[in-house]
Amino acid sequence: MKKTNFSKDLMDKIKEISESCSGCRLCVKECLMLEEYCNSPKDLFQKVLETETIDPAIPYSCNMCNQCTIVCPKNLEIQDKFMEMRQAFVKDNNGKSPMKGHSAIEMHQLLSFSKMFTTGKLNKQREEGKHE
Repeated sequence: MKKTNFSKDLMDKIKEISESCSGCRLCVKECLMLEEYCNSPKDLFQKVLETETIDPAIPYSCNMCNQCTIVCPKNLEIQDKFMEMRQAFVKDNNGKSPMKGHSAIEMHQLLSFSKMFTTGKLNKQREEGKHE
């Protein structure tokens, strides 16, 4: 696994989670993703600090439900850090997700608004606010 190119700001936020997390595991009990990938966010984020690496599958597995923050006695916003990691991975990968399979999503987004796949009638109805 290659080293991350996370900004100093993001690494500082990761360090804050690592140092602030008590390891109570309340979030792990509520989150299948955390349960799958770590003993506690404290351990996970500490490992990122030590190795300067993280499998992109980890932040991309977070569904951003915010349940970790809801149950956290310290109100740590773990999902926000995972989102920032995703953004850093995309930035480091020339604006594309590093995850296999995401190219299909990218193609869907590209073609969804293509003139080739959109009828003039549909566009006119959108402009007029009509729906059949």
